[in-house]
Amino acid sequence: HVAKGYIDAEADEYNYSMPGGSGKFCYNQKLAKFQTKGIDGSIVIGDGNGWTITINDGKQYEFSQVERTVNPSFLKMLSEERYLTSASHLKNIYDPTTGKNVHFAYDNYYKENVLMGNSEVRDYDYSSGPPYLYANSFDDNVRSGDNLVLSAISFNQGIIYFIKDNATRPDFGPNALKEIQIFNNDNVLIKKFNLEYFYSSNRLFLKSLQETNYENG
Repeated sequence: HVAKGYIDAEADEYNYSMPGGSGKFCYNQKLAKFQTKGIDGSIVIGDGNGWTITINDGKQYEFSQVERTVNPSFLKMLSEERYLTSASHLKNIYDPTTGKNVHFAYDNYYKENVLMGNSEVRDYDYSSGPPYLYANSFDDNVRSGDNLVLSAISFNQGIIYFIKDNATRPDFGPNALKEIQIFNNDNVLIKKFNLEYFYSSNRLFLKSLQETNYENG
């Protein structure tokens, strides 16, 4: 029943990471509210589609850029829910003291049927005496769904662009980061990074990183 999604055997516990810190929070079903793990003063507001975390100094971190995965139980006709929320990415940071805001944008490299591993199901009979294995099956674990990659960070002083390579990757990952461009709030390019890669055993490795500063910027 657990494997088929009929029973929730695990607490709704979430991990978060942000410039202001990291930690965990969980959904208390009895109280119908989110609670942080430990007393650190953080306030969590939201639902399964996103959260806003307010830390002690008042800064607000909005995790509302949802990444979805096709529900494996839907593909096996065991559930009517087609998509599951697999992650909620940081979209905004707001400081009410200064009024400053940081916004994060993403590219979506949607992937179909990416092999993630294999699984085995064993069925045992306990009805008479010691259990014995009467059936087992094997299955490929594949994933279809969103694959979000940071594309830009905008803030009061300017914007940073993350430019991807046009070439697809043989390891099925998102397109490799090719260039980082930093502009000030007058839309003048002030710095750039160029990245080069190489493959070894079908895995991507960083080969070089070149930094260029623009004095006129």
